[in-house]
Amino acid sequence: MNWLLRQAKARPHHVALRVEGAELTWAQLAVRVQRTAAALDMVGISSGMRVAALADNGAHYVGLAWAAMWCGATLVPLNSALPDAALSWQLRHCGAELLVVDSSVANRSLTLGQVRFVQLEDLTVSRHVEPMPMSLDAAGTLIYTSGTTGEPRLVRLTWRNHQASAMASAVNLGVSVDDDWLCCLPLYHIGGLSVILRAALYGTSVTLLDGFDVDEVLRHLAGPVTLVSLVPTMLTRLARRAGGVAELAEIARRGRLRAILLGGGAADTQFVGECLEHGLPVLQTYGMTEACSQIATMPPSRALEKLGSSGFPLLGAEIEIRTPTDEDAGPGVIWVRGPMVSSGYVAPPASGTPQFVGGWFMTGDIGELDEDGFLWVQGRHDDVIITGGENVAPDVVERVIGRHPLVDDVAVYGVPDPEWGQRLLAAVVAPQATGSELDAWCKEALARHQRPKEWHFVSEIPRNSLGKITRDALTS
Repeated sequence: MNWLLRQAKARPHHVALRVEGAELTWAQLAVRVQRTAAALDMVGISSGMRVAALADNGAHYVGLAWAAMWCGATLVPLNSALPDAALSWQLRHCGAELLVVDSSVANRSLTLGQVRFVQLEDLTVSRHVEPMPMSLDAAGTLIYTSGTTGEPRLVRLTWRNHQASAMASAVNLGVSVDDDWLCCLPLYHIGGLSVILRAALYGTSVTLLDGFDVDEVLRHLAGPVTLVSLVPTMLTRLARRAGGVAELAEIARRGRLRAILLGGGAADTQFVGECLEHGLPVLQTYGMTEACSQIATMPPSRALEKLGSSGFPLLGAEIEIRTPTDEDAGPGVIWVRGPMVSSGYVAPPASGTPQFVGGWFMTGDIGELDEDGFLWVQGRHDDVIITGGENVAPDVVERVIGRHPLVDDVAVYGVPDPEWGQRLLAAVVAPQATGSELDAWCKEALARHQRPKEWHFVSEIPRNSLGKITRDALTS
């Protein structure tokens, strides 16, 4: 049941991890993990305890993730981009017995309370520790949501959840023994950590970067990597740096790339279509921390046919669209369930609408299923702007504005209005454009109630570390 040990025995000389200019085989990674586990054992970490991690992507972090499993402990990855006060709150909230940090964040001013502290680079001991039996129903990870729609929630994910997610993804994408997944997402996020975990089930390789660097990712796309997970803003920046979609596709053709999984936010359908027409294998996905990453992903054979859809439910996953009454047609709230879906939050808020009900999870997103069962996501329920009695999904407006050749980035949001309830505003990064130009552009594609009433030209759109717009920052 120990996924890492299984690969160390089955494929000892196969590359498990390419990171920081070096390669580690499965056998070498197992040795590193065993030594880290021995160090955790020496500081008193045992089965059932929680180990918080605050570190940048790197070999040490990967070793810690597997060492926690080796000890039967639960990993709690923390977002190093958060301010000290937020991190201190999460440490108290998650119930960690130990905080492990690397040198890049060792000088943070955190309130540790009873939580012990150790530096990641010091976690290595040359003695043998037997791995703990691994139960699929044990909590493998506790991961905080991004908090873009409110206070971050701590999601309990079992090893069964992680296994179901990995196997369902494999059925959809296929697995080659020579696959190499490029991971440029942070390991504190489910999108990054799941790449590391699923590789141990597949026995495939991971190329791990310390973050998203446009030039570094372009270099790897022309190399041996076969898969990569990106958010829409990342793919847009890659195309811009390459000189266009056609040029980006030409770079990818020099390598072995077979799929770009695109998730974590709304993607411009026209842009994705251009990518597909030039041969870039972009597959839109829909996922969340509560579903251990993907819950729906586009099958490669249907990408162009279902352009704009977030894909088909993965193996074992179910998706329902629920409206206020059974007679209502059209979009509704997306509910999901399946073996990859968490059973619930750790220490959830006492008030508010329950999100886990009868095995189902209420995502808070709005969407619909077509006649073939493909999911079409229309945005967050919490983000919908109601102006003059009309509902406006800001990401729909953002996609239109974002197509203007002079617009580099955009965010649409609502503010209170005494006459209309709310009115639409747009923050745009477009140094050479004017509000009248952009309004004329919107008239061609948007209804009157969908067009922004004010244009604010800014140098940067506030986004979190995964590229999601933080709308609270726009209205504060």
